[in-house]
Amino acid sequence: MNALSQPLADTLAEHRRFLLNLAALQLGSREDADDVVQDTFAAALTGLNGFSGEVPLRAWLVGILRHKIVDAIRRRVRYVRLDPDDVLPDD
Repeated sequence: MNALSQPLADTLAEHRRFLLNLAALQLGSREDADDVVQDTFAAALTGLNGFSGEVPLRAWLVGILRHKIVDAIRRRVRYVRLDPDDVLPDD
């Protein structure tokens, strides 16, 4: 039975906790993990026609998630977080 024959929301909810835990391990933040999982679901819904069913749905979602995690890590590297206690000297 194809996993997508069930109501789609229920199917994605079955995989949400697993994906959240995997993302949190990689990113170290539950908030960032939640963001990438939401991005993963959005990408999966957009690319649903690309899911052939030849691989398990979870494996397909993990593949998308891996790319979203890499994107999140790249975004982190681009931005330098400033400490509010650091003050630039006046010239």
